[in-house]
Amino acid sequence: MVVSEHLNLERIRDHHDKQHRPMQTRAGNFQATLIEIGELMQANIEEPLSMNEIAALVGISRRQLERLFKRYVGEIPGKYYMDLRLQHARSLIVQTTLPIWQVALACGFVNAPYFSRCYREQFGYSPSGDRTGTTRAASQASAGGMEALLRKRTAEQHANRLFSQLNSSVQHFMPA
Repeated sequence: MVVSEHLNLERIRDHHDKQHRPMQTRAGNFQATLIEIGELMQANIEEPLSMNEIAALVGISRRQLERLFKRYVGEIPGKYYMDLRLQHARSLIVQTTLPIWQVALACGFVNAPYFSRCYREQFGYSPSGDRTGTTRAASQASAGGMEALLRKRTAEQHANRLFSQLNSSVQHFMPA
């Protein structure tokens, strides 16, 4: 894996985002089959493969595929694949002006309402709300943003008091 791929930052995550960990870091270098599965999923986001197709392509049974995921990834393969597709959708929503229905198609969803429902369940707001940032801002305010705002105001008030004290001290020493 290229070092620049690990260091490349596509955008700043908010509190809803999970950090994507490549399959190789989850499974280690010794699980070549699992790494191959992750690469297949990543390469087939627009036209997702079924779990049976993926299992056949790597030469294992579907049940073996599920056991590998449970043991090394800690979730079922279908959930992992859906998360990959939705993370890709989120990148497209935030970084492009593609219509929502085109983003849905680009991420393997043939039904835009189903895509929107999955997106909302994953991130807590709709794709269009994420694009405008209004829903994201409201969500952040309700989930800890108020505390941050209060801390900021308190810090500003403290800074203003210190500035006033400093200003009066400086004027005390300045000749009239």
